[in-house]
Amino acid sequence: MQHQVNQLSGRLYRFGAFLLDADEKLLTRDGKLAPLSPKVFETLLLLVENSGRVVSKDELMQTLWPDTFVEESNLTQHISQIRKTLGDGEWIETIPKRGYRFAAEVQIETPGNAAAVAGNGSVSVAASANGHADHSPQSAQPTQPSTPETLPAPLPKNTWRLAAVLLASLGILGFAIFLAYRRADTQAGKVLRHFNLAKLTTSGQSLHSAVSHDGKYLAVVEGMDDSQTLLVRQVATTSQAMIVAPSDAKFLGVAFSPDDNFIYYVARQSSQLSGALHQIPVLGGAPKKMLPDVDSPATLSPDGQYAAFVRKHPAQRETSLMLVKLDGTEERKLLSRTGPEAVSLQGPAWSPDGRWIACAAGNSVSGEAAYQILVVNPKDGQVRPIGAEVWSEVGQLAWLGDGSGLVFNAWRRSSAVYGDPLWLLTYPKGEVHQVTNDLTHYEDASASADSATIVTRQLARVSRLWIAGANGAGVDAGRASQIQSGFGDNYSDQFGLDWTPDGRLIYASHASGNLDLWISTADGRQQQLTRDKRADMSPAVSADGRSIVFVSDRGGTRAIWRMDADGNNLKQLARGKGDASPSLSPDGKWVVYSSWSNDRPTLWKVSIDGGEPAQLLAETSFRPVVSPDGKWIACFYQSEQEFRNRLAIIPFDGGPPSVIEPMSFPEYGLIRWTPDSRAISYIVTRQGVSNLWRSPIDGGAPSQLTHFTTDRIFRFAWTRDGKSLACERGLTIGDVVLITSR
Repeated sequence: MQHQVNQLSGRLYRFGAFLLDADEKLLTRDGKLAPLSPKVFETLLLLVENSGRVVSKDELMQTLWPDTFVEESNLTQHISQIRKTLGDGEWIETIPKRGYRFAAEVQIETPGNAAAVAGNGSVSVAASANGHADHSPQSAQPTQPSTPETLPAPLPKNTWRLAAVLLASLGILGFAIFLAYRRADTQAGKVLRHFNLAKLTTSGQSLHSAVSHDGKYLAVVEGMDDSQTLLVRQVATTSQAMIVAPSDAKFLGVAFSPDDNFIYYVARQSSQLSGALHQIPVLGGAPKKMLPDVDSPATLSPDGQYAAFVRKHPAQRETSLMLVKLDGTEERKLLSRTGPEAVSLQGPAWSPDGRWIACAAGNSVSGEAAYQILVVNPKDGQVRPIGAEVWSEVGQLAWLGDGSGLVFNAWRRSSAVYGDPLWLLTYPKGEVHQVTNDLTHYEDASASADSATIVTRQLARVSRLWIAGANGAGVDAGRASQIQSGFGDNYSDQFGLDWTPDGRLIYASHASGNLDLWISTADGRQQQLTRDKRADMSPAVSADGRSIVFVSDRGGTRAIWRMDADGNNLKQLARGKGDASPSLSPDGKWVVYSSWSNDRPTLWKVSIDGGEPAQLLAETSFRPVVSPDGKWIACFYQSEQEFRNRLAIIPFDGGPPSVIEPMSFPEYGLIRWTPDSRAISYIVTRQGVSNLWRSPIDGGAPSQLTHFTTDRIFRFAWTRDGKSLACERGLTIGDVVLITSR
């Protein structure tokens, strides 16, 4: 049965603290907007209008996507997003193998009814002598007018007291309304009202962006990892000009000068560890290098005389918020943190009145990061937090033009989805509001002076899992097949992928609306293995196929867990700090992984049955992978003398690391042993196309294994016999979107 969405025109649906307006397509909670993307709103409306009835998945799919083929995971993600927005409570009940039912009590309200009742005189409320409202029929009779001969009786004292209380209440209500309107008149209040979202770029290769203070121009970095360029375009038109030619320099951020005459950008040359701040006229010209050793996007003081940015001090394991005059003088540290504490490298923001510089700082332990947004006084270094909210990741900060808040992308580890929405943090109160509420990832917020124009980068990944035959010499991509569903997640490069001995694939995916482990046959028959509201990822399968070890937050901290191949008999194996990257020895007895110790990631191993972990390497090291023959462990390693991550191998039983050369840091830091244990395979991306390469551990020359001509590789795994390769391939599409208030 096809259900017509929004069939009850003009109706309001109230459930709990929420009010859903079908006509205006709005959801509010206690009077505050709870943003939902249009399709997610339609899903919620359809369930609410059928409250108490099981709505089948087929009915939902046919109604929401008529005449369009979409995967069921889209519906699952919408349900997950609704549950996340509504918060705690049994709002939506999942009926296995059937569909969903909206379980909360829903009240239908019709706009105008209340006004009609109050204004037609048929019902009135009078105060009785005892001070209580009297709804009796007698109190509704019209009062006889007084005459000179008949004076009205004096009101009882209780009535005067009640009148005084009512007047005081009205005064308080009026003041509250005044405060609400005053807050709504701030730019922070306007951001929370309805807004439009429109794409400004369509190349899919946008990397960074900033809007001018007058809202007329957009600076955008476009390209790929090995070729990036800086463009300027008008916001109102598609006219644009290239002002920095393509090169292999990597841009870290871009910003307009306060007078909008110049663009400042931070770029790092491929041969350098740190970037530099450059200045270039808006209409183009020769770039001018302003400041060296800049490791984050920079922000300028309102008078255009100073820059603030974050600098790394590897020898001291320190990150610092720096303040420097643009002529290179008056350099000083405003704020420093020593590992594992850190100042975020995503970029500070100078307030419009010049009194504060906002930045994020906190615990940077991988998987357990906890950042808070701070403001630092550039004159005396005074530091104070804005609110009490803690974030797992915080992106580049952008002040609203009147200083009433900050807009930024951020992620919480408690989120069911790996992806950053946009958030608004009011100033000085520190109230947190989610601006975007879809499943899209956003980065690099930037606002015009009047905050009527906000630009940000919107990211989406489109990918499929491919399975191809392989041999020692290479991969037969011509006969590759693909699994059609369950992929396309942002950050899937971090989720893991492994083969079982019987030719099935274990991987993490958002297909359930939460990050869980799944198993799939080569022809695409998929089954969910874990069901927990926290993230499960990075699976590794034992050689006998009986056990799966993985990383999970389900215990409140990121740790190594084990379960049977069918998902049963879960057991926590390690309880360290920021545990990650489990890899199993071929005999299935040991799990090698990384964990934080002495404020750095190091290598450890623990028995498959649990017990006391043992440290394998005390120096900075991470991403361990055990060789198929069990003799070696490959990892990334950082010596005390050189603060650069290198690929290295150590004996499984312990010993000094040996660096493998030549090889630069591979894409996503993903490495796999080749099945013969003679080389390390990894991803190399050039001009937007990824292929697998191998570097022999005996020091031989690297060689190319695959010869794809399109798409990027996000994750891959070899079968133990080396005859098959699975790899997720596709595109990450990044475009600048414009957010304007309506």
